[in-house]
Amino acid sequence: MPYSGIQRLGGAPGPTNWSVVTGGAADHYALQALDFYPNNITIDAGDTVTYKIAGGAGGDAHTVSFVPSGMKVPDPLSPKDEVPRGGTIVDGKKYVNSGILVGGQTFTLSFPKAGTYRILCLFHNPAMESTVIVQRAGTSYPHDAAYYRKLGNTQQSGDLREARDSVTQFPFTPDGTTLAAGIDPGLAQYPPPDEIGRA
Repeated sequence: MPYSGIQRLGGAPGPTNWSVVTGGAADHYALQALDFYPNNITIDAGDTVTYKIAGGAGGDAHTVSFVPSGMKVPDPLSPKDEVPRGGTIVDGKKYVNSGILVGGQTFTLSFPKAGTYRILCLFHNPAMESTVIVQRAGTSYPHDAAYYRKLGNTQQSGDLREARDSVTQFPFTPDGTTLAAGIDPGLAQYPPPDEIGRA
């Protein structure tokens, strides 16, 4: 998905829309990358971020959610959280949730106030979290859209490579009838210690 954000030099006017890829998959969706790509981004107050769910119908479902400090992360299986709640403006005070999104769908959040905001997927929290740092409006961006696109691609590729590599740790017969779900290298614990979903 092309990034529309541009680097602001010397206070160029107008808000910017940035793009973040949500999740990822490979090998016919057998391998899932569970993160936001890039997982950290710095924008200006008044900007928006469009989150696009990676993959097609076979990929994992995700949410794009902001949970205010002090609020318990809601249960993603609650019917009231399967649909959008709280609008699309992240101000640090109210809960915002996209509802369930699948491959190809998008959800855009607006950030009117400077601050640091944690965006997460209710299904895959705490592994799937990102940070949006919002600067005062008109501040020069530390990076442009091309930087974030490259960083996101690198992070997603790295996560999927780790997922592929993890499969080699198990004695699967090549082309045999084997199913492995939720593999985490060497560990069986909750929450998972990393950001890779493997199946």
